[in-house]
Amino acid sequence: MMAFHSTLRQLQSDLIYQLVQLTIIFSALALYFTLSQNPYPYDIAMLLLALIAFSLWIQQLSRAHMKLARRLFVLGLNVSLIIAMFLIATPALVFVGLLLPFIGSLLISRSGLITIVVVYLVALLLNLTAQRTYPLEELVAMYALSTTLAWRTNNMLYITLLWYSDAQQHASTLLMEARDSQAELKQTLKSLETAYDIRTRMQHELVWLRKHAEEAQRMKERFAANISHELRTPLNLILGFSEVMYLSPEVYGEVHWSPKLRRDIFQIYRSSRHLLEMIDDILDLSHFEMSQFTVNMQLTNLPAFLNETVEIAANIFENSAIQFEVDIEPDLPAIEMDRTRIRQALLNLLNNARRFAEDGTVQLAVHKEKQQIIFRVSDTGPGIPHDQLASIFQDFHQVDASLSRKHGGVGLGLAITRRFVEAHKGHIRAESEPGKGAAFIFSLPLSQFTLPQTRIDTREITPCVVVVDRDPQVAGAIERYLDDFQIIQVPSIREINLDQHNPWAVIHNVRPDSIEPIPDLPVPYYRCSLPSQRWIAEDLTVMAYLEKPISTEQLIHHLKQIADLQAVLVIEDDRGFIQLVERIMNTYDPAIMVWRAYNGADAVELMREWRPDLILLDLTMPEMNGQSFLKLIDRSIPVITLTGTSAEELSERRGAFLIQHPGGLYPSEVLNCLRA
Repeated sequence: MMAFHSTLRQLQSDLIYQLVQLTIIFSALALYFTLSQNPYPYDIAMLLLALIAFSLWIQQLSRAHMKLARRLFVLGLNVSLIIAMFLIATPALVFVGLLLPFIGSLLISRSGLITIVVVYLVALLLNLTAQRTYPLEELVAMYALSTTLAWRTNNMLYITLLWYSDAQQHASTLLMEARDSQAELKQTLKSLETAYDIRTRMQHELVWLRKHAEEAQRMKERFAANISHELRTPLNLILGFSEVMYLSPEVYGEVHWSPKLRRDIFQIYRSSRHLLEMIDDILDLSHFEMSQFTVNMQLTNLPAFLNETVEIAANIFENSAIQFEVDIEPDLPAIEMDRTRIRQALLNLLNNARRFAEDGTVQLAVHKEKQQIIFRVSDTGPGIPHDQLASIFQDFHQVDASLSRKHGGVGLGLAITRRFVEAHKGHIRAESEPGKGAAFIFSLPLSQFTLPQTRIDTREITPCVVVVDRDPQVAGAIERYLDDFQIIQVPSIREINLDQHNPWAVIHNVRPDSIEPIPDLPVPYYRCSLPSQRWIAEDLTVMAYLEKPISTEQLIHHLKQIADLQAVLVIEDDRGFIQLVERIMNTYDPAIMVWRAYNGADAVELMREWRPDLILLDLTMPEMNGQSFLKLIDRSIPVITLTGTSAEELSERRGAFLIQHPGGLYPSEVLNCLRA
């Protein structure tokens, strides 16, 4: 209603201004027409001048007192009409009063009826005094009609104003809401612009991070390749010499080998082989995330495995104040597990226990519980705070993270152990009471890894997969991934005996650019390109490409392929490795002459005067590497190349994957292949 009254007052203010202007104009026109009359009507002229002056005063008054101006203006018009009725004898003058109800109703509510009554009474009085002869009946009818029209018009005007004020108020509300919405929209747009800027920056950061992640991956691979070379070379010497000492002690002539010495040499030999297997795992980790780490499942005699592990672990506690105790339940069943990884997990836990328990006892307990084998390593050390038990298996976590901590390590042992256990579908946890020691318990399921089996004459056989490739390392890699199958390696497609092997599938490893035809086989045929050391040997046109550490059996296998072998040239910058080759040669044939060269340039000078029957060539040497040396020599001489790691060379080779199934594949099978 406030909006209605405000609008009405504004309308009345505008209306009185317009009516005052019209009154002044009509009065001035009437005054102008009086100039031509004779005699001159001074009384009428004075009335018109007074009306003009009154209107100008009302115009000034309305600026300060609108309500008073409206009332006086209506009153002044009525008085002017009444005076005019006394001064002018024209009967039509009384009908001018028909306009006054409209004007009065618009400016002052209910004033129109009063105006009609007053004008009619004056007209009646003038008729009764015989001063005028007004048509009273027509005047009553016209005044009644005028009053009715004025009332209806005024009512419609009020309704219109009320509707207009409501619409204006609603429009104002909508305008405020629109302004609020516009403000929210601007804020939203600003937030969207901010989010877009943040997303753009994040995209740039992600591109930058991906670039650096790829660079870090390449650096990791290069680091793995370099560290592999640095580790494998000394490990090759330890493993090679201990293998020769243990298996062929006669090479050293008349030397007394006591049982203790032979046992110690065997321990060195066995531990170095275990170390080699762990180095292989580290190199695998440089190419595959731990969550994708594969396990080489083998049916394992658990008591024999634990006895070997205990013998290795006993060396950890030698010359220590800690007592190592073993509690293994007798008659434990055989289980399928990756022996290297579970042994490493146990050794990690035992080594941690020895480091933290400065004295007291460390115990290894193993027993069967329902369908699980429970391994428990406990100690009487300081224990682990309760708030750290939940995070102790995280990467790089240290119970004591201070720089002054007493115990070394980078916090990866328990994280790696957890991943090895989880790769076996097992679980690991820690229990501790501060001040009284800690215990690490993990479980391995008995029947989690069940091989698909086929019964023939009540005998269970494991399905086999034929791998077509000459490189045994390719077959070994496939065997680690397909642990549910027996892997049979054949050098070529022609040597597959379907009746004898009865394979579930054939995996054919070929070069990416191979144009060999696809064979028609009654079993699924998989063609892939797994990087092979044989490819590098073919590219270098050498007899073999060997990766350190090189075993006696491996080297002798290639020596047997050369008829009438009398002289071997070893080109290697590591003098210890050359000595190892000499020992292996003495084991194979003491009559073979071994010549030495510590770099490619010296070997080229030596071969100008002497021609060997075989060259053992290290590819990474100072001054002249192996590939440069191969370009300068007579290629009719057999060459066996040696390297610390072939990871970098193999990673540069990319390949493809092809599946052919007899009878074709259903769409769901194709999608399953794509998903895999």
